[in-house]
Amino acid sequence: DDGGAVLAKLQDLFKRDSQPLIELVKFSDPASIKLLPPAICNYRLSSNKEVQPLAKEEITKGIQDWNVWVKSFIETNVQTLLQNITRVKVLHEIREEAFKIETPSNWSTICSSLDIPEVHVWCHYYQPLLTSRVKSIIDGRWVKVYDAFKTQLLIDLTKVSSDSEVEKEADINWFVWKDLIGETVIESRADVIKVMNSLMKGMARQDRGYTPTLEKLCQSLDDELQKLLEDLRVYLYQDKKSVGNKDKLLFAYEDDDDIDQVYSDKHLIEMYLRDVSDNNIQSMLQYIKACFEEPTLQSNELQKKTTAIYTARFTQAISALMPHLRKCYIPEERDSLGVINIDDNALKRWNDLCVVLKEHCQYCWGQWVDIVITKVEDLTKGLPQQFTLEANIDYLMMQWDVIKIEEKDEEGNPIESTIKVPAGPSLKLQEYLYATSRILDEVVPHTLPIETHTLFIEKVIAITFTHYEKVIKENEADINQRCALQLLMDVRHLTLLLVPRENKIFTEQSIRICEFLRQKIDPFDYDVFYKYIQTSLKRSVQRVQTLLGSLILHHGQLTAFIGTKPVLSGGTGDKAAALLASGDSNWFSLLPVAAPPSHLKKQDKPTRNNNLWITQRVVPCGNRTRDTLHGNQLPSHRANRAVKRYSVKFVILVSRLTIPT
Repeated sequence: DDGGAVLAKLQDLFKRDSQPLIELVKFSDPASIKLLPPAICNYRLSSNKEVQPLAKEEITKGIQDWNVWVKSFIETNVQTLLQNITRVKVLHEIREEAFKIETPSNWSTICSSLDIPEVHVWCHYYQPLLTSRVKSIIDGRWVKVYDAFKTQLLIDLTKVSSDSEVEKEADINWFVWKDLIGETVIESRADVIKVMNSLMKGMARQDRGYTPTLEKLCQSLDDELQKLLEDLRVYLYQDKKSVGNKDKLLFAYEDDDDIDQVYSDKHLIEMYLRDVSDNNIQSMLQYIKACFEEPTLQSNELQKKTTAIYTARFTQAISALMPHLRKCYIPEERDSLGVINIDDNALKRWNDLCVVLKEHCQYCWGQWVDIVITKVEDLTKGLPQQFTLEANIDYLMMQWDVIKIEEKDEEGNPIESTIKVPAGPSLKLQEYLYATSRILDEVVPHTLPIETHTLFIEKVIAITFTHYEKVIKENEADINQRCALQLLMDVRHLTLLLVPRENKIFTEQSIRICEFLRQKIDPFDYDVFYKYIQTSLKRSVQRVQTLLGSLILHHGQLTAFIGTKPVLSGGTGDKAAALLASGDSNWFSLLPVAAPPSHLKKQDKPTRNNNLWITQRVVPCGNRTRDTLHGNQLPSHRANRAVKRYSVKFVILVSRLTIPT
């Protein structure tokens, strides 16, 4: 009928024997009605005209106006109430209760007859408010993380750059070689497991250069992100354990459509979380860059180095020591089979962030390179400046390799002659290279990104070659054959030790300097000396390649050229002790940590296991580009020493341990 149930109800109320209006009201205390006067208790609706139905257009307009009013009322009042809620979990509980209210079964018919859109009341009116509040809570949590980062970073930079501070960040050898076991008492199997876990975790931190101060900073930030994600988990993801057990259903709804409506803002919130994370990480990186302009953090060399090193290591550590940051991009949502499905867009966003972190890490390390390279330039003052007897006596007094050679005269009689060639690089160059390697050793070179390590070495090569080329050409008249031979040995020693074959720029510069020096040497003498100079060159590089291993980026090429067996010339230089490292063989063979397996030599089981542990020093970023923030070379004499030190100590401890069964 026209007018529907509303008209029928009105017609009943306007009858003469209709129900009193007060009976339509439900009272908590019905007895109180008796206290009202009869005029109120017996009042009924009456009219001289018959109740007529409203026009459909009027009803539709009235409903639409009412809809607008309801939405405005909800946005004004409900939103104010939601501001008092600070946990996402509480918002989920509100949503859960709201969805228990059932929609009329003929809701579609009602909407169709009134010519109004068929909308879900919750999704249309309330869901946007909850979504907005969730976003506000995410913003608030990240603001807390960012503020904590700024405060703690300034505290750390001030603390670790203090002259009175023993555990400085500018030189972390105190931490890398720290004994992690100490006087630990082991009395049970549980103690063994506990100490082993602690030791492996500690050694992993040492291997990456993550000091306790840095770890504490990252841990505090990660804890806040963990709280945020745990709060969001209930709101965003359905509890899979409750599915399929109707007695333990978390919600009153069971249909997939209803579940989709409950989690309708899931992807929106996930995207917003990634956007907010991106913005705040960018703010952190901008704040770090601002630290390089802060006068209080740049007042002296120690503070400058500390600011560069600490911020660089923090940027490196973000992806390793803050695992919940990765979960902000790639949520660990499991399906009904327990499999984690990773969205391609989420993975791309995380990889993009890793690229940004890597670029900023290289920027911070670049600041460190700029600081220390000035010290390298000062070290060149210790290299030869002139070649007169008074200015450079060590070039004339160096111990040379005396070699006896036998030849035959025209009649076939043996003739014994003696030649002298440089036994190795000059003392000044040795001191220079050692001082340069000490600069690199302060930051533990295997923790550097390979790009930074390469940049430092290339700058050192450029400065050194430029110095030699300049002083040689400026003092050409003072260079005799003996001096030219020693200079030739120095330049070739530098080239073989530091310059990879593929670096054409420095290779050509080295050739240019060597050709200039060859003009100072008699061609006949050079032809005779060349073989022995080459032998002395290989021997000198072989003896220092471990001690100066941090300066070498092409261990594979070097080993292929000079071999692993001691290089001998048969002269007095074979037993000379005037070099930095005079032994013929290395105690610890060089380990290219991330070299392809095909390049590694077959070793016995204990050594292979030790080396395998070292190869796992690269920090995972949570994706396939796990070596994006780290270098790939480790001076093996240090690595093997560390593994051997802890292995022996544990063997001793366990051998003395009586474990109860």
